Amino acid sequence: FGEDLPCWLRRLAARCTGLPGLLPPALARRRPAFDQLIVNAYGPGQGITRHVDLLKFDDGILGVCLGTSAATLKMRRLRSDVEVVSGGECGLTDDDLEGGSVDVEVRPGDVYALSGEARYRWTHEIPAWSLRPAGGRRVSLTLRRLLPGAWRGPTVAASGNGGGER
Repeated sequence: FGEDLPCWLRRLAARCTGLPGLLPPALARRRPAFDQLIVNAYGPGQGITRHVDLLKFDDGILGVCLGTSAATLKMRRLRSDVEVVSGGECGLTDDDLEGGSVDVEVRPGDVYALSGEARYRWTHEIPAWSLRPAGGRRVSLTLRRLLPGAWRGPTVAASGNGGGER
């Protein structure tokens, strides 16, 4: 988290942000591009519930799909009168949404990004039933960047342990 992201991850992020059209130019050029990583592994019958990524993170979310299974990334647009507030990013209901879903197949090796409207005004989820082939495993790397002032813990230098207290 922060300055202590491993070299291989910084290289992967640089390679992905260099893909034409993946992120808007300003986001692709920012440094650091990302300073936070989540690694999730999903087995049979597991998914991720509907949400908008936490508002303490900046625009530009990068997803890298690994493992042996594909899945469906289901996206739904928020109604124009719905305001997402910090702490409520995972509490959005069907009543908060408008229109149908946009379903995107994400396969091992795929990279996707959410920015702008897709990041702030659309929910995303991976329904548990969507893992294919059944019995496979999906691994997701999610890279984000914390907004300035949002971190309220020790820094790498202050902790004296390379960030292990985070």
